[in-house]
Amino acid sequence: MNGAAAHLLAAESVVAGYVPDLPIVHGVSLGVGPGEILVILGPNGAGKSTLVKSLAGVVPMFGGRLRLAGEDITGTPAHRLSARGIGFVPQTANVFTSLTVDENLRIGGYLLKTGLRERLDAAYARFPDLAQRRRHAGHALSGGQRQMLAIARALMTAPRLLLLDEPSAGLSPLMVSEVFGQVRQIADSGIAVLMVEQNVKAGLRIADRGLILVNGRAAHTGAAAQLRDDPLIAQLYLGKHAAPVAAHAAVGVSP
Repeated sequence: MNGAAAHLLAAESVVAGYVPDLPIVHGVSLGVGPGEILVILGPNGAGKSTLVKSLAGVVPMFGGRLRLAGEDITGTPAHRLSARGIGFVPQTANVFTSLTVDENLRIGGYLLKTGLRERLDAAYARFPDLAQRRRHAGHALSGGQRQMLAIARALMTAPRLLLLDEPSAGLSPLMVSEVFGQVRQIADSGIAVLMVEQNVKAGLRIADRGLILVNGRAAHTGAAAQLRDDPLIAQLYLGKHAAPVAAHAAVGVSP
C-alpha cells in the first residue's frame, strides 16, 4: 500500500489493556488496506491478542486513535464496529458448539435486512466442508472446520476488514495450510485482513506485510518477504537481548 491514504484501517499510537494504569499495548501504530494481509508477530506475552482485541472494540483503548476509511471510530463499541464493516474472529470460543453450522452462519447474518440466502450460499461455496456438514453441531466439527466456520460467520455481513486472532492455534499443518489458503483468497477478494499469528513461517508466507511486537511495542515492520529472511526475527523469538534489539529496530518503525 502507498501510505496512510491507502489504509482502510489506520491505528495511531494505540495504548490498550485491561487496567488503565497498567497498559499492555504501548503506542502502537499500524495500517492495513483493502486486499492486504498484515500479520502481527511477536513472542508470547508481547501484547498481540490485546492489540487486535482493542481494534475490535473488545478490550478498552486508553490512548490513540482509530480510523476506518478516514472516519474516526475511536471508542466505538464492538457491535457498532461490526455494523460498520469490521469482522472479528477470536482465538477461542469462536463458534456456538451446541448449534449447527447453518444456525451459526444465520446468527452471523443477524444484521442483514435482506440477502441472507445469498450470503449463506456464498459461505457454503467458499467452504465446501461446511456445506457438507451444515446440519452438524459445532462440537462435532474438527478444529480446522470450527475455524473455517468462525471465519465464514464473520464474513456473513460482508465486512471490509477482517480481524483474526491466532487462526492456526491448535491446527494440524495440513489444516493450517487450508485455513491460510482461504485467508489469502479472502484478502484477494478485496477485504483487508489483520491477523495475529504465532506460526511465523506460515503467517509470513501468506501476508503482504508484518509487524513484530515486543513488550507491547512495535519493534519492527516491513514487507513479509523481507521479514522472512531477517535474522532480527530469530533474535526476537529466542528472547536473547530482546530489549536492545527492539530499541534498535524501533528506529525504522512506520505505520
